Amino acid sequence: MFLDLDRFKEVNDGMGHEAGDQLLIQLGRRLADSVRPSDTVARFGGDEFAILGDDLRSDGDAEQLARRTLSVFAEPITIQDREIFSTASLGVVVVEDPHAAPQHLLRDADAAMYQAKRRGGAAVRAVRAVDDHSGAVSPRATRNEDREERLGVS
Repeated sequence: MFLDLDRFKEVNDGMGHEAGDQLLIQLGRRLADSVRPSDTVARFGGDEFAILGDDLRSDGDAEQLARRTLSVFAEPITIQDREIFSTASLGVVVVEDPHAAPQHLLRDADAAMYQAKRRGGAAVRAVRAVDDHSGAVSPRATRNEDREERLGVS
C-alpha cells in the first residue's frame, strides 16, 4: 500500500516546515500504531508512506488494513495550538505471488495512489497484481470498483 498526504504542501507553506515535520511524525506514529505487529510502515520521503501488509490472505484482509489506515485520519492533530484535519490518497496492490518483485509492487501501488489522488484525494484505488510471465507484475483493474465500494470509497 502506498499513501500520500493530501494538501500537505498547504501545511508546510502556511504553518512552516516545523509544523509539517510534526504532522508527519504524528501521522507516522498513528500509522505504526494502526497496523499489526507483522506489518511494516515506512516513510518514503516527503509526505509519502508505504505499508507492507504481511500475510494478507484475502481481499478482505487488504480491505481491513486499508480501513485501519484510513481511520488514522479521522481525528485531527493539534500543531501550534491548531487542529489540523488531514486526508490521504491510498494505492493498494493485492498480490498472490509471494515472490513478486518488491520494486514492481511499489511502482504499481504508487500508480494506483496517483489514480486515487486524481479523483480528488481522500480516496483508495485498489488493484490486483498479475504476473505477465516477464518477471514483472502489472496491475489488473478487474473488480476494483467492487473492492472500492466495499471500502466505502470511490
